[in-house]
Amino acid sequence: MFSVGATNGVHRRSSYSSTNEYVDFAAPGGEYSDWNDDGIDDLVWAYARWEAAMTNSPVPLVGAQGTSMASPHGAGFLASIKYYYEDIAKPFEINESLPTILKYTEVEKMLKANLLTNDVNKESREFDTTARPGRDDHLGYGIIDLEKAIKSIDAFKNGYFDSFDNLPYYEGPSSIKLETDVPSEFSLTPNGKAGSEFNSVELSYNSNFLKVTDEGNLNYTVVNAPGYSDGGWISTPITFEFPMADGADVPYEGYEVLAVGVQVLFHIKGSAYEINLPRLKVNLLNSEGEIIQEAYTAVTNGAGAIGLADVAPGIYQLQICSDINGDDAWCGSGEMAALSESFEVLASGISSVNLTMEAINSGPPNNAPVITSDPENSGTFLSVGEEYLYRVLATDEDYEDENNPANNGKPPRNWFDYTIELINEEDGSRGSFLSIDVIGEVTGKARDRDIGTWKVRIGVSDRIDTTYQEFLLEVDE
Repeated sequence: MFSVGATNGVHRRSSYSSTNEYVDFAAPGGEYSDWNDDGIDDLVWAYARWEAAMTNSPVPLVGAQGTSMASPHGAGFLASIKYYYEDIAKPFEINESLPTILKYTEVEKMLKANLLTNDVNKESREFDTTARPGRDDHLGYGIIDLEKAIKSIDAFKNGYFDSFDNLPYYEGPSSIKLETDVPSEFSLTPNGKAGSEFNSVELSYNSNFLKVTDEGNLNYTVVNAPGYSDGGWISTPITFEFPMADGADVPYEGYEVLAVGVQVLFHIKGSAYEINLPRLKVNLLNSEGEIIQEAYTAVTNGAGAIGLADVAPGIYQLQICSDINGDDAWCGSGEMAALSESFEVLASGISSVNLTMEAINSGPPNNAPVITSDPENSGTFLSVGEEYLYRVLATDEDYEDENNPANNGKPPRNWFDYTIELINEEDGSRGSFLSIDVIGEVTGKARDRDIGTWKVRIGVSDRIDTTYQEFLLEVDE
């Protein structure tokens, strides 16, 4: 089984296409956008019913987006290379050690050897500013390239490649987490023809963040750059590219070994300083660590005050968290937080609790949810008395299902918290004719008094970060 990601009209990942370690390659899936400014949405266009004809087109075309478009592209690609290998080129008739049937394992090895796809994410581009060299979680090994695949199969027929096990590629760690000022060692491992007589090795990285030392024999040491002291998380890549050596025999013009990207993550704790915080969240936790009351306070010159009512006698803790940039990331990475020692509340009397707030720097940085649903598909027009339904869908790279690892990145809808706001575009008043439930379904009916244009603002939270989606809803008679 291969997992196919979707691309749009400028060969970048379509906004709705999931990202995870299971993406193998990418294929055209379209997107309701016009990245190339040609006046036409970057959709996948196909012949359709006459009544669904594309405007101003001499033929009946309809455009659509989705991995439902990318998947048949990928299936057709795989079927084509399988047919070409087994029924046209037949390299096994020349080299009996080659398999007569092209199976999953052979195709996977060809992907690693850069024989089937184009790695368009090796460099940052105008509409995709993050470089993701080599295999990445967005486009896998890259976008399918049938011409390249046929040339690669021909290289088996002419004897250039004599084994799927000896195809050229390099392997290295996908990620490294550094301790501050502690060097970390890693290596690249060549396979098949890859090596000094076949290719050279070039590496690049941001020297503002990292110091990388070539120790020889494809061994390297990396540490955070000396003198870098800004507080916070840094995630930055080391990119390895492999130019072909002078005089090296290549299977066809333009062939190159797949790049390797090593993502380096580190965190520096910033210097302490006095600060006034306009709003802190205070949680009262019981002995099981459950939140039983919430309160909010400002902190001015290091002092704040809260009131908690009707607290039964027992053992408790106080937790205090900031939300510095207003993204509802209370108690999350990059925020200020404190947790008191356990204390006892008696039937009468006053408890004094001391807390020291520190920046949270443990664990990986949290990934915010990604909203994948499009309100345009549910309609952005609503008539008075009509039932409205919009199912909000989202993914989150932090989600892990221990019982079903293959579901990573696709949490159930009730894993998120949802909010909705309706704001009248004319007078700024708030509306209440739509509501959102615990699984993200927006429902409701508009009344005569709701006629007008409303900005709908939906929030999807993983209880650390919140992602917002906004769109306009027209309510008419």
